[in-house]
Amino acid sequence: ALEEVEKHRAALRAMREDRDGVGQGARAEAQKLAAENSRLRKKEGELMLTFRKQARLIDVLKRQKLHAEAAMMLGFTEEEFERSLELGERMLA
Repeated sequence: ALEEVEKHRAALRAMREDRDGVGQGARAEAQKLAAENSRLRKKEGELMLTFRKQARLIDVLKRQKLHAEAAMMLGFTEEEFERSLELGERMLA
């Protein structure tokens, strides 16, 4: 009977050691996954910030393009106006 009790105690001890070892491994894996999750969330935040900055730069470039085109058109209009004035002065003279 004592031998059987010792055999069961040894089996119980072995099972507890196995369980504790698995628990440690699972905890380490969970910590590793949590660290990677944190790293990926940080990277996602950085990418979103970069995306927003790019969108703002695109808007600025579009506005600059519109202003450049408007300035070009205004330059043509100004030249035509000056030619009209010169033509009018020639006709009066």
